[in-house]
Amino acid sequence: HSVAGDTCMLIKVRTEDTRALEGLLSRLYETPGVTSTRSYVVLSTYLERPVQPGITTEWPSPRHMAKPLY
Repeated sequence: HSVAGDTCMLIKVRTEDTRALEGLLSRLYETPGVTSTRSYVVLSTYLERPVQPGITTEWPSPRHMAKPLY
């Protein structure tokens, strides 16, 4: 995905329940530079792909992203 406008990043996640989503959002807010989020819930899916295996406890840092200025 490529995003433009007032959105600077798109993160697609699947969580077990809304409590897990709240936990994820709490972790996001603890990340330096994150000041707000928007959440959208998918009601139906036209093409379902299997969940990618692997769970990580670390936030990835993509190489193509600029380094923070602080």
